[in-house]
Amino acid sequence: MIIREAGILFHGTPIVYTNYQKAGNINLNLICTSKLIRELLCFSKCIIPPIEYFEGLDYSIVIKKGTFNNAYGEKQEILAFIVLGKDYKIEMNLRTKILPLLENLLAKFLDQYNGRELLNLEQFEGFKTTINKVLEQYQFVKT
Repeated sequence: MIIREAGILFHGTPIVYTNYQKAGNINLNLICTSKLIRELLCFSKCIIPPIEYFEGLDYSIVIKKGTFNNAYGEKQEILAFIVLGKDYKIEMNLRTKILPLLENLLAKFLDQYNGRELLNLEQFEGFKTTINKVLEQYQFVKT
């Protein structure tokens, strides 16, 4: 499976992510992509919960929800996501490879940042290294 993007979202805003997409001169807008993921999840809750992934013509987006305790002790929902190139084996790998990867990513994020304020995004820059290590551990191909 080929990875295009991976990261952590909070209320549709990217907290930390890595982008492996080689899109040439195309300027990718992660904020719009993140908002799209959030809106798709909101829509899907109304019709057929729980949704774990969305498939498009060229890409698949897999999402795993987690709970984050902010600096004030309030529980907040965060999402780990991965954008994959089109793969017809996604259903076969979803439970054995992709969701465990996202669970691992969420666990590492929560171990490192649970209880912190989410407004200062610079504090999460170092987590990109962790994302890369987790992806390598699960033997995904980055483009």
